[in-house]
Order: sequence, then structure tokens, then C-alpha cells
Amino acid sequence: MAKYPEANWMHKRMLMASKALVDARALKPGDKTLGEATRALYKAQCNDAYWHGVFGGLYLPHLRTAVYENLLTAERLVTEARGYRGNSIEKADMDADGNDEVILKTAGLNLLFSPGNGGGLYEFDFIKKALNLSNVLTRWPEGYHHKLEKIAKGGAGEGTTSIHDLLLVKEKGLDKLLTLDTRRRGSFVEHVIGRETTFAEFSANTQTELADFSNGRFECLVDDDGKGFSLSKWSDVKGVSVFVAKEIRPLGADGFTVSYRVDNAVVDVRGDTPGEAVLAVELNLLLPCCDGPACLYNFRGARIDETAIGLGSAGELSGVEGVSLIDKFTGVCVTIEVSTPVRLWRFPIYSVSLSEAGFEKIFQGACLAFLLPVNLDAPASTGFSFSVRVEAI
Repeated sequence: MAKYPEANWMHKRMLMASKALVDARALKPGDKTLGEATRALYKAQCNDAYWHGVFGGLYLPHLRTAVYENLLTAERLVTEARGYRGNSIEKADMDADGNDEVILKTAGLNLLFSPGNGGGLYEFDFIKKALNLSNVLTRWPEGYHHKLEKIAKGGAGEGTTSIHDLLLVKEKGLDKLLTLDTRRRGSFVEHVIGRETTFAEFSANTQTELADFSNGRFECLVDDDGKGFSLSKWSDVKGVSVFVAKEIRPLGADGFTVSYRVDNAVVDVRGDTPGEAVLAVELNLLLPCCDGPACLYNFRGARIDETAIGLGSAGELSGVEGVSLIDKFTGVCVTIEVSTPVRLWRFPIYSVSLSEAGFEKIFQGACLAFLLPVNLDAPASTGFSFSVRVEAI
């Protein structure tokens, strides 16, 4: 749990579900619905997905998906036993890192944001399908990666019969996928990058960050009406003070909006002309069928009509006004609309891990980066928004 924040998060979510069940039992002892919830909780406590060992564990998306499916089922049954579920917002340090998360619940969604970790969305639950759409594993470094690099250079394996050192490579070119991340992957995480930054640099996590929005601490303020909240932060970008604020509010039972305001205020007194930078709003999502043939993108925009593109694809599109991620087998569709046409980068997140069968690549999620220009030469204010909806299809 110290090495993998995703494992820690999943464990703490299990404890949350367990506590909710215990509290409900105290109010309604012997309730049959709570008995079903107990069974779902026990299923979610199956240990394999919580750690990475010889047999893949945490690295296997279907195991993590199954844990969340049972956790969310247990929570739904507890809610049914206790009565109607309405909108709510609370602050709590759910992952025990010393910083409060903001938890927004609607009748159909759970949204868990971390103001202390780049203000990102790290859990996005669709209750109807018992599905955590933020169930993405970061590309973490592993002690065995050097063995794959050695094999790629023509070196021999270690010649031991130990299962831990079984050096089989299940496909060629895996060493080229040894791309590592420096922070946990979330959604609605902001980067400020130079205009010269390339798609290849961003997808390989080698871009130069001009600000600390992606890993900094955001201030959180819950709206007076209790229906939404805002996250905001100042950062220096080439001598310019840039302010990013995002307001999150429900959009019906199965949707929400993220409304942005970006201000740049003070130009460096040295007279430099920073020019134009790029704000990249990053989302990372996972659907149960991963990069299989049942999972597809549909893009919409003024200059594009791209449909039925697999989630394992990579590329750049301009003039994007919306994108849907569709899982035909599970029957779920996530639609993201932008209030202004944007440039969009997309690429799959592949990890390389070692299991009893050898080295293998595993699809961990789809990354979308929505790119908007930011003029740093003069004080300015820009506003745009995202609307996100989830539906069962």
C-alpha cells in the first residue's frame, strides 16, 4: 500500500464500505438486504487484487474491476436498506494520507477528488453498473524491469528454475513500453506545457512542466448551496502568475460538469515575453473490456467524424467537441463534451509486468489530454467547461 497508491485507495474504500455496512446493521439487525451486502463485501475482500506478486495481482484490471464491482454493490445494497440516496458532499481523508478528499455523491455517481494531489478525480463510480471508471493503474517502476532491458540487449536470463526469475517474454518489443510515470494517474488534472511539446513526449511522460498544477495542492471551497465545490490554485509560469479554478457540480443523476476559469495576472517585470503556452487537461479512464474489440471511441467535432476507433489506438485530432468511450459488452457509455473545440491527444496506458507466465504488457486505461492555448503576454481570463455523462446502453 506504500508503493502502490491504487492498492491503498482500494483498501481504504473497502474499509469505508465495511464501516457503512456495520453502521447499517446496528440500525437494522437481521435485514436480508444487508445480508446480501455482507456477501458482496466478503467477495471484495479477496486478496489477489490488493497486491502485486507472482500471479499479477494488482496489475490485472479484471481483478481490480471485480473488487470495485462488489464494493459498489455492497454500498448500493446498504443504501437501499437505509433509504433514498440523494446528492451529498463531504470532506474526509479516505485514503489516510493526511489530506482530505472531497466526495460528491448523486443518485447515480460517486466522485472522489483529491485537492492535495493535483485536485484530480481519482474515483468515478457509475452505480448502475457497479463500475469504477477511474480504475487506472499508473506505470510504476519495478525492480524486475532491468531484467527485461538486459534480455532486449541480448543478455541471458539468470538460469534459475525459481518462478520469480522465470524470464519469458510473451511478445517482442516490450522493452520499448518501459515508460514510467512520476505521479498517480487521475482525471481533470492540469498541465501547463510549451507549444513545442510533442505528443510523443507527453505520452512518454517526458514533457517539461511549466507549472505545478498536476501535483500541487488546490484550495477547496464547497458552494453555499451545498450542491457543488470548487478547486483553485495559483502557479508561476515563466514569470506569469496563472490561476486555475474548476467548479464541479452534478448534472442530473448520472452526470457532472467541470467548469474552468484560467487567469494570468502579472507579467514578469524584466520585460520578458513568455508568449503562448498550452493547458492540457488530462483524463484517464478504464472500461471493463479494456482495449478489446468491444471498447471503442466515438469523436465529434467541426472537422472530424471518427467512429468505432479502439481504445488501444493513439493519435491527435483537432476541432474536437466531444468524445464517447463505449463498452458494448458491459453496456456502458461515457460521453465527454467540451464547450469549445479543442485539440485532443489520446493514447493507451500500457504497463509491463512480470507474472508466472513471463513479461507481458497490460492495458491499464485510456489517457485523453484536451489541449487549449494560454496567452501569457498580457493579463487575460479564459473560461471553458466539460460535461460528463454516463449511461447504460
